This record gives sequence, structure tokens and C-alpha cells, in this order.
Amino acid sequence: MATDHWAALAAAVAGSRKGTRGCDDAVAVEQWRHGRSVWLIAACGDGAGSASAGAVGSQVAVAAAVAACREALESRSQRTARRDRGLDGAAVVQAAKQAVVAAAQARELPVRELATTLTCLVAGPGWTWIVQVGDGAAALWPQRARPGAWQIALWPARGEYANSTHFLSDDRVQWSERTMARAGAVALLTDGLLPLGLDLARQQAFSPFFEGLSAELRRAQPQQLLVHLQAFLASPRVAERTDDDVSLILAVRKSPGPRKATGHGDGHAAA
Repeated sequence: MATDHWAALAAAVAGSRKGTRGCDDAVAVEQWRHGRSVWLIAACGDGAGSASAGAVGSQVAVAAAVAACREALESRSQRTARRDRGLDGAAVVQAAKQAVVAAAQARELPVRELATTLTCLVAGPGWTWIVQVGDGAAALWPQRARPGAWQIALWPARGEYANSTHFLSDDRVQWSERTMARAGAVALLTDGLLPLGLDLARQQAFSPFFEGLSAELRRAQPQQLLVHLQAFLASPRVAERTDDDVSLILAVRKSPGPRKATGHGDGHAAA
């Protein structure tokens, strides 16, 4: 039996300014088991509002990134996977970009019309690895840290101009990666939730945001909380801070036995 697993929630909700266009964000989360270890793989993307097929780009990129991470883990022995700290960020980013380019070609569109950001995370028995393109964010609570001591893995990347960022569709993709300690809880969010989840002035996590949600997830089953997460993301409290699409993946380490979930667009997932 696995030594632990993850309870996870994921949801993406269209912002109030989108009208009938729908949500351009995508989320995916799954668990991969090898021997007695269970690994969490999660990714989120935010399709550019100026791109006609940004929703397609985010969905394709997120799915490809999760698949690339899973394949990378599967190619290792259990001993190697536990010892090696992190994955190959360049390979994951390249796999996601190739999927976006292929989707653009299939639709006979310029690849910029599928522009999307990407944040991807793998949390294993001994380390947590994050790769990021653009202005999403990944937060984690190191399991040996004091309660509520959430950390931002990589600060959201802004572009050359105001309100701009980097996308997978860029000719030269700018990305960053980081490997951190074993996590007891993790979260991924797209830029719409940054005003709630980050202390932008101090460039750090706003821990009460993550701790309140993760405390609920520790006490209850994900399926019981999913509707509440969707309602929260669509609530006036969030709408007062942002009119953009909002996405959140939240997972806490539990035991025993793995479950799995994926979701995208206006959809959601629980694991």
C-alpha cells in the first residue's frame, strides 16, 4: 500500500469581463504511483485574452505538460526517482510548446492565436519541482515548516510592457524552474487569483488565503468541497478583486491510497 497520497481540488471559472466567450484557463491534476510512493502532477495555464484560441492553447499545453511529467517519472526506477531532485524543465516546456504548435497547425492558425502561460508542478516523496512560463504562480507549504508558512516557488514573470507576460507561443520561450523541499500542501493559480493569493507589495505568499482553503481540504473529502470551491471562485469576494478568469489547484498530502482527476476550461476536478 502507498505510504501517502494527495487530496486535490481543481477548478477554473470565467471572469466577469469575458461575457459569452467562456474561460481561457485550464487545469489538470493527477497522481502517479510507483511502488509505495505517490507523486502529484499538476498544471494550469491561462490562454491569452488577445488570442482567438487561447482556451485551446491552455488546454493543450496543460495536458501535454502533465503527460511529459508522467512519462519522465515512468522512465525512472523508483530509487532514481526518489534520489533525483526534479525533472528536466526544458523537456517539459518543449513538449508543451510542440503540442500548442501542432494544435495551431491543425486549425490553420498562427501559433500566437493559441498563446498561453503554463505552470507545472510535481510533488514527490522528498522534493517538489516547479516549472513556469508566464505570470501564474505555484505556492507550497514545506511539510517541516511551521503551520501556515506558505512559500511562492517562482514569482510570476511579467513581460516588457505593462500587463504583459511570456507565453509558450513566443519564438524564444522564457521559462524558469525550481526544486524545493517535500511539501505537505501545494497550490497552483493563474494570474487572475494573484491579488488574493499573493502579497504583491512584499512579493510573498498571502498565507491565510492558502491555509484557510487547505485546512478545509484536510478535514473533508474533495468531492464535498468542489462545489464550494467553484462558488468561491465565482463569488463577489473574488469578483471585487479581479474580473479575469480564475483558476486554482489545491492539494494536501494524506494517506492512504491514490485517486486521480483532471479538468479544464469552465470545468473542474477533484482527486
